[in-house]
Amino acid sequence: MSSDTAKGAQQQAKIRQKQKPDYFDDAGGVHEITKQSYVDLDLSTSDLRNVNLGLKIRDNQAIEPDGFKIWGRVTATGAWKKMTVTPLTGSDLTEVQRQLNTVSPVTYKDATGTERSTGEKWLAYKLAYDPTKHGFLFKTELTLKPFDYVPKNGFQVVTSAFTYETVKFDEGHYIVGTSILPGEDSDFDHTAFRMKSGRSAAKGKKKKKAKSRKKGKRK
Repeated sequence: MSSDTAKGAQQQAKIRQKQKPDYFDDAGGVHEITKQSYVDLDLSTSDLRNVNLGLKIRDNQAIEPDGFKIWGRVTATGAWKKMTVTPLTGSDLTEVQRQLNTVSPVTYKDATGTERSTGEKWLAYKLAYDPTKHGFLFKTELTLKPFDYVPKNGFQVVTSAFTYETVKFDEGHYIVGTSILPGEDSDFDHTAFRMKSGRSAAKGKKKKKAKSRKKGKRK
């Protein structure tokens, strides 16, 4: 998951949309989104340790205590195991937010040197991670509200960062990833494009010419 000696952000997490998100209104009429994703980790570790994970969302948004869920799967068994996800609060949250705000600030200085907010904030969680049970492929479920300000054909980017509980984001190694929350008019459609490289095309032509020459010789 991370190293106690290495430093800096590593893009070792690939986040893929599992299916089209659900959009709905809660009991108070607040518009929400629930998105399920797959997360592939490009790493290998046998360490059984707690992990700190941060999610960067807009200032006016919230995630309910049970609004963020994770399951891990070991390839050999194929069984999904739910991970224990605990929202950080109090001094624990303050400290992790300090670390995350250092590596990916939620403020900036304008032309006059005045510090201003980016309109974002970090939420943080503690995960009980066991590689023998959870492996390196995960599925997640995130419910976020409000979501009514995102254009129907637009999107919101949610940044995630995580590392071992014993490693500080602003001093050690951590993994980052981005999840795209699509607007309601976005389709869940993955189209694959296959393109021949110039080299492959050239090889094909050479083979064809060679074949023609052989035919000529047989005549």
